[in-house]
Amino acid sequence: MYSLVESCRQSQISPWAYLKDVLERLSTHPASEIADLVPARWAELRELSKSA
Repeated sequence: MYSLVESCRQSQISPWAYLKDVLERLSTHPASEIADLVPARWAELRELSKSA
């Protein structure tokens, strides 16, 4: 858990926002796209969706 929080901090994202979003989507997220749930990639995708 500590390393997950630190990964969020390194990516400059809120650990709470990240965990909340990932836990809500986990049951429906395709296993083939699991790498999208890593904090750094999650932050990139979130920024892309905001700019679209």
